[in-house]
Amino acid sequence: MILYKIDISQIKKNFHRDEKILLVYLGNLYSEVYITLNSYMCSDTRTDNSIIERAQFCQRLYFLETLAGKLWEGWQIFEKKYFGSQLSLQYSKTMKGKDKAKIKALSKYFNNPKNKLKFIRNNYSNHFGLAIADKLLENFEDLAGEDQVIYLSEHSGNCFFQFAETAMVKTLLDVDSINSLHNEIFETASDFLDCIFIIFSAALIGNERINQSDIVEIEMPEPPSNLDKELPYFLKPKKRE
Repeated sequence: MILYKIDISQIKKNFHRDEKILLVYLGNLYSEVYITLNSYMCSDTRTDNSIIERAQFCQRLYFLETLAGKLWEGWQIFEKKYFGSQLSLQYSKTMKGKDKAKIKALSKYFNNPKNKLKFIRNNYSNHFGLAIADKLLENFEDLAGEDQVIYLSEHSGNCFFQFAETAMVKTLLDVDSINSLHNEIFETASDFLDCIFIIFSAALIGNERINQSDIVEIEMPEPPSNLDKELPYFLKPKKRE
């Protein structure tokens, strides 16, 4: 894997205030979305144990909800600091047609009132939406069999509240089928990362305010695939020696 190291001293010296603010916000946003997306993918554990399978599904749903909230809030940065500051007009001059189209498509998605992110953000990821309390209670009362179970551990870690997760998921299913929701948020997160990368490339690569000869190529070990790494729900915590 190749990384390209760019010292920000030239950004501090040659870029104006709005650009600096945009790049700090987008750099932080990229990290948060990327880490959450990786955690979501690594939570897709294959197992024959039904309890572990349900717990892993719960964990994936948590990362999905968190992604929805982060993406919705992150889009506000695009609206205010990229489009609102007119930097979009400046940076688009050096973008390829396909890159402009990708940002335009992302904008169209977020401006579509039928997208699910705002609903998920308001009712699941960042808030406990009281507006859905009656429906949540109705689904709670309908629980049966393995869905109405609590698993308590010997200590506060490794507990799994199956009943609560199932009631919440069934309420979430009223928005759309769960697979469709997974696909929509996963694809939007991937497009989101692409668009941040496109903006950083437009700001830095080929920009005369950045000395291109100072960009250093670094060879890194190949990273593992998400299929090779798993993030388990149940974990035995140990302090590193």
